[in-house]
Amino acid sequence: MDYLALLGFGIAGLYIWFAPTERLLKNDYGLAKIYYWRAKDKDVGLKKAREYYTKLGKIFVFVSIAGLLIKLFFVLLSSAT
Repeated sequence: MDYLALLGFGIAGLYIWFAPTERLLKNDYGLAKIYYWRAKDKDVGLKKAREYYTKLGKIFVFVSIAGLLIKLFFVLLSSAT
């Protein structure tokens, strides 16, 4: 079950990282939408939102990879003893 959750985090992170910004903004009412609304120019708002989504996607992927490595470490540790 843990592996499925970590895999889900990784897939969600890759989707957030590579999905078009406009598609993500349609379903988002968080920080990226606020950056988009507060920008004086639409292009600047899209750029700010894209920067935020890129950071968020990288965080999700990092959590997924780090979690998988930690799980693998403990599985190997328990099988060695």
